[in-house]
Amino acid sequence: MEITNELNRISQAINNEVPADHSYLYKGFLDKGYSDNVIASMAKYNDEIITMFAQTTYRTETVERLFSAMDEGIITSDDLLHIMDRSQYPTYNESYIDDFINSIRKGDVYHQIAAQAFVISGKDGSPSYNDVIHLCSTGAYHTTPYGFLTLDHDVAKESLELGYKLRQYVPIGQSFRELNNTEQLEQAVSEGNAILWCSTGLNPYPNLPVMICSLSNDQLGYWESFKEYYSDKRDKALNGDRLKEEYYQYAYGNMLYQKVNAEYSDFISDMKNKPFSEIFNSALEIAVKKEIEVAVYLHSNELSSEQSQTLLRCDNILNEIYDEWQMSGENSLDDMISVVAQAAENYAVWENQSLIPNESRK
Repeated sequence: MEITNELNRISQAINNEVPADHSYLYKGFLDKGYSDNVIASMAKYNDEIITMFAQTTYRTETVERLFSAMDEGIITSDDLLHIMDRSQYPTYNESYIDDFINSIRKGDVYHQIAAQAFVISGKDGSPSYNDVIHLCSTGAYHTTPYGFLTLDHDVAKESLELGYKLRQYVPIGQSFRELNNTEQLEQAVSEGNAILWCSTGLNPYPNLPVMICSLSNDQLGYWESFKEYYSDKRDKALNGDRLKEEYYQYAYGNMLYQKVNAEYSDFISDMKNKPFSEIFNSALEIAVKKEIEVAVYLHSNELSSEQSQTLLRCDNILNEIYDEWQMSGENSLDDMISVVAQAAENYAVWENQSLIPNESRK
C-alpha cells in the first residue's frame, strides 16, 4: 500500500507539472522497474523534480547507483539533482559511473567537482570523466555547474595575450559573448561567468591550455621568449602537442648545451696540463670540439627533443659527436649541427640493437 501511494504521488506530480496528457511519462517511469527504495526517495521531491526523474534517459542501473551513492553519503542530494537534470541530454557519461563513485569514495575528488565533471564528460566528443578530472588537476581548467569546463583565470589571460579569442558564458540568458581584452576577462571572472575558447577551426582543447598553464610557471625563461615571438607571429596551427614538443626541444636543448659546455671546459682544462707537442698535435680536435660546442649553443633548437635526450644519455657527448665527425669523412666544419643530429641517430640505433654496451661507450 505504501509503494502504491508513492506511485500515485509520482503520477499526480507528473500530471500537475505537465499540462497536456503525458501519461506516457508515467508508463515509462513504471517500465524502468525502479526499486521500492528509489521510488520512495523520488516521491519525496516536488512535482518539477519528479517530472525530471520521469524524463531521464539514464538506464535504471545508473539511477539506482546514483541514489545508492546518495544514501551512502558519497554524493549529496544537490549532486544527484545536478546530474539528473543533465540526464535529459545524450548520456555518454554513464559508462564512467564506477569511476565517478569510486573517485569520491577514495577521497580523490571533492563530491561537487566530481558531479560537475561527470556531467561534462557526458557531452559527445568531450573527454572521459577521468580525463576531465586530470585536466582539472593540471590547474588549466575548472569545472562549472553549466555542463562544461572553464579556463583558469591565468591561463585565459595568457591566451588572450597570445592572440587567441575567448568567449564567456553568461548563465543569465544562457548567452555567449566574446572576450577581446583583459578588462572584459576580469569583468567576466568577477561575475562568475565561465571562460571558453572561441570556435575558430583551431582545436586547442584540451592540451594547449594545459601546456600554457605548465609553461607559464616554468623556470627556464622559455615562456617569455615564446610569447614575445608568438604574440605577433603565432602559427594558427599551434596546438598543445606541438607546443609541448617545442618546449621540450628548448628544455632538452638547453640541458644538452650545459653538458657539452661542461665537457668542453673539462677537455680544455685537461689539455692545458699536457706537453706543448701534444697540444699542438691536438689542434684539430680542439678546433672541432669548439665548433661542436658553438653549434649546440646556436642550433640545439633544430634537434628534436628525442635527439637531445638520446645524446644526454651518452657518457661523453662531446667525444660521441667528435667521433661521428671523424667517421663521416667530412673535413668541413660547416653545418656541424647535422653531424650532431646524426650522432644522436646512430647512438639510438646502438642502444636499441644493444650492439655496444653502454659501459663500453666512454
